Parts: sequence; structure tokens; C-alpha cells
Amino acid sequence: MINSFNYRYILVFLGIFLFTISSFGQVQSDCANAVAVCSNAGSNGTVGGAGIDDFGGATNSGCLGGGGGGSGIESNSAWYTFTLAVDGQFGFDISPSNLGEDWDFGLYGPFVDTTGNCSSLGNPDAACNYAANPGHTGVGVNPATGTQTAAYNPWVNGLAGETYILMINNFSNSPTGFVLTFTGDIFDAHTPPLDCSVVASIDYCVGDNINLDATTPNATSYIWDEVGTVLSETGPILSGILATTTQYHVQAFNSSGVLVGEQTFNVSVSTPNAGTAIAIADICEGDTINLYDLGLTTDADTGGTWTDDEGSGGVITGNSFDATGVAADTYDFTYTVTLGSCPPDIETIEVTVLSSPATPIITVVAPTCSTTGTATMTNPVAGNTYTSTPAGLT
Repeated sequence: MINSFNYRYILVFLGIFLFTISSFGQVQSDCANAVAVCSNAGSNGTVGGAGIDDFGGATNSGCLGGGGGGSGIESNSAWYTFTLAVDGQFGFDISPSNLGEDWDFGLYGPFVDTTGNCSSLGNPDAACNYAANPGHTGVGVNPATGTQTAAYNPWVNGLAGETYILMINNFSNSPTGFVLTFTGDIFDAHTPPLDCSVVASIDYCVGDNINLDATTPNATSYIWDEVGTVLSETGPILSGILATTTQYHVQAFNSSGVLVGEQTFNVSVSTPNAGTAIAIADICEGDTINLYDLGLTTDADTGGTWTDDEGSGGVITGNSFDATGVAADTYDFTYTVTLGSCPPDIETIEVTVLSSPATPIITVVAPTCSTTGTATMTNPVAGNTYTSTPAGLT
């Protein structure tokens, strides 16, 4: 039998009033702000209210209808999104903190794109449950009975790359919270079962120390690990470690040793890169060139800004430099890349502008159709090469 309750993939929600909401997570009542979850993701916060009407005034969405005093589909809603990393069967269990509460859900998708799906939700065709039964609900089997009860939909078969949106709503209008646990063979047999690239990272600059806050209500001890390696920290805050691109995971336990919260932090280090200067062939006055394409290595970040260090008199528009009216000389141009609050990276390139040759003035001595005739240029520029058409004239 497929294990229907796997603590490795658990989301804990506490529907209590908090004077401050910690960075450990939050519940979002609007589809546009749906919390992207991945592997051991967790969130604590108040489940209360419907937010904006995500259904445009409709009173039904698939099996879902109004409830809990709400005039529309949502009354106390929480929205999540996740993307599968592997093919296989999956489900989930929604376990209310108060088993006397009635929670419903709609699973929308699958979608091809990981974002921008709220305007085309359609019906929750993947799974939908509006059963009147209080207590556990979800997809797969009821952990309380080990069977697929009326409050549970059949397992969902998914494909890698598919994105789903899950809306969980409290019908009874007395939300004290719930625990959402992912189940199914993809969670038992694969690591990772969900695509973590859809989860926003916490960005740090090179040389920064991390400061991760996993403060959880009712928690008295914490276990932190970095990609499976257990760390010495046992409190709610992990700090004083040089930031690297990695992943931290934390579990929070109450005084009885019961898991009350779980979270994964994706950490990334931002490094602005202005690339390396490469030689640009000399240009003529009046030419227009792309400084980024011609003057920097291909690893340079896009979106930087250019500075005409010596005031050549040309015009810079984005990466384009127009040398019209620029005097012959060699000029420096500096490319600056910024990324958040990190120190900028700069690179300087050189551009040599040559004078355009004057229009030749030809003095003709007849007869030019004969070998005795001559055509003399009276204003040649030293160093320039001249050719004639047809060929053969000198």
C-alpha cells in the first residue's frame, strides 16, 4: 500500500492570531500570491478571509460552492502552487487542527507554465471535494481509516513539469488551521519529487552571512540541516554562516517532541558580472556600434549601463554608441552592472574612432580616355587607401 502519511512533506498551518508574522511563512488568500511549495516546505500564519474574489463573482467552481457565510466560493481560503519534478502518482491529506471543522479544496491544472495561471483557472478538474464531512480530506486515502472515504478523491497521475494550483477553503467559517501532507509514490520513491526552481530563493551578496528565521508558535526545539547534513544550531534562527548557493531545511518541535513546523530555505548568492573587455576594431566617425556585443565577453550580465568616460560627444542609447561628430581619438567606455544591494561590477573598454576621409576632389587633365591623360586627386589623406572604378586606373 502506498504510504498515505509522510512527514517528510508536511505543511503546518496554525490558525491563531499573531501580533507579528515571522519569516517562517504565511498563508495567502489570493491566487495571484499563491505560495509556491517544494519538498519540505512549511508555512505558519492565520487562515482567515477570502481576499479578493478569484472567481469573478461566480458561485461555483467545479464541485465548490459558497459556504461559511461567504457570498462566493471562498470564505477562508489558502492558495498554493507546486510543480512536479517526476512522473507518477501523488496525493495529499488536509488534516484540520480541529477535526470538527469542515475544509474543502479544488486542485486546478495541470498547467504548462509555472506562473500566470490564475486568469485561466477553469474548473478544478484534477481533483475537487466539497464533502460535508468534517475532519480529514484530500486526495488518496484517509490516514484516519486507511481507505478512500467520501472526503478523498482518487490519486492523481502527474507528469514531470506539470504545475498545479491548490485552493483550500474552510467551509465552517471557524478556521483554527490545518496540516497539509503530500503523499503518493512520487514522494516515497523520488528525491526531489517537486521542482524547487519555482520556489523563490533568499538572495545574499558575496561575503554576506545568512540570517534565516524559522520562529514557530509553540516550538521549543529545532533541527537544522544543510542538504542532509545536520547542523549544530537548535534554535529558531540560523545565522553567522557565510552565504553560499545551497538549501537549508529546518524542523520545529514542541515540548512533547511533536513536529509543529517544517520549512526549506533556498539560498542563492548574487554576483554581478560585467564581463571582460575584448578588443574592438577601429570605427569611423559617423559609425554606430553595439558596445555590449562587440566589447564584452558573452558572460556579461545584460541590463547594465554605459558611461562615456571622456565625453566623446557621441550618443549612447542602451548598448548603442553613435559616433557621429566624434573627433578622431581613443575613448574609454565603462559598463556597470548592479544587482540588488550588492556592490556593482564594472568593466572598461576602448573604442578608437578614425576620421572619415574627405570626399575626393579629382582634377582631370584631358584626354582621360587615353593613356596620356591624367586624373589627379588634390585632397588625399595620408594613410588612406583609394581605389578606382573600373579597376586599372592609377
